[in-house]
Amino acid sequence: MTSTKRKYSINKYIQFISKKYQSIEQYFTNGSFGVKFYPLLMSPFVRVTNKLLVRMLAFLAVFIGIDYFAAELITIVFSNVGFLAYYDHTILELLLPIGSIVDSQTSQLSPLSFVMKATFMVHGSLFLFIYLIAVNQMIKGFRLIGSMAAIFFSLGMILIYSAQGGHYTEGGLQNLGVSITFLLGNIMMIVTGIGIDKPFLRKFKLFSLIAGGIGIIAIGITMFGFTNYLAIFERISFYLVVIWDVALGFAILRYVR
Repeated sequence: MTSTKRKYSINKYIQFISKKYQSIEQYFTNGSFGVKFYPLLMSPFVRVTNKLLVRMLAFLAVFIGIDYFAAELITIVFSNVGFLAYYDHTILELLLPIGSIVDSQTSQLSPLSFVMKATFMVHGSLFLFIYLIAVNQMIKGFRLIGSMAAIFFSLGMILIYSAQGGHYTEGGLQNLGVSITFLLGNIMMIVTGIGIDKPFLRKFKLFSLIAGGIGIIAIGITMFGFTNYLAIFERISFYLVVIWDVALGFAILRYVR
């Protein structure tokens, strides 16, 4: 009896959450929100300001994507292993200052770890505004789920930036935190792809779904095995998110036009 009651209460709780989510989603999609704020949103000043803001966010989306690749390249060029770092060292290792302890060994990987830290901070801070303001205008459904994934992805990027070295274990909690952050980024891509219903954004929709699926598989491999190839699969997952940032910028510009 106790087990039956527990299952009943869990199902009831799940149904309650589902109904609340549907009511919130319907509020923003069935016109209730629009009726209340339509006069304000349709004023010429707000419309022009919104268009300029969205265009600026589109350029920032392209910028944060290119900025990451440039920052990682610069950090690796000045590392003590050169381009082998792409295969032998994870992204998190590039963020660790010289003197950090990695598996009982002192890290001397790159003197420019602060460059990687800076790009993670910029990426996490800007992406949150890009998604909440610009991307949410492009998608019709799943805005709440997409926004929550974007918020936690951005917070994760900022937390990764705050890594200050100390003791670090390959495949430990630090890597798990990075993997979860990258996983959220790929989930966000899939949810965004599902929510897009504009015919002229069909290619971007397909790219979001395919890239997000591949990214989830890649980061899943790093979380559940194949740690010898950790750096490669981790980069596959995160590179897809960064490439998606650039594609997103062009998709936003096309949507505005």
